[in-house]
Amino acid sequence: MERKFGDLKRWLVPHPVMQQAFRCLLQELTLQDPTGEAGRYEVDVRGNQTLPQLRIVDAAVFQAGIHKISNYLRLIGFGIDLELDGQREMEDEI
Repeated sequence: MERKFGDLKRWLVPHPVMQQAFRCLLQELTLQDPTGEAGRYEVDVRGNQTLPQLRIVDAAVFQAGIHKISNYLRLIGFGIDLELDGQREMEDEI
């Protein structure tokens, strides 16, 4: 089992630079939208603009950042799936 997944597992451990980039992207989003609601709604329940401090949003940069976050989370999910598959294989061998 370990021989089968050993090399693949090594590649699934997020690199520290990748982890830091992920943290920076999330911090930037959190600074602009701490509750995670403003990005979904143009105005709040009182009719106030939700992101008044933002004047210009570079859609291409924003999209690239979201894709990076998505890919990072997909990598984590794949690693979890791989770990669970390995545990199931070990249980089946018992």
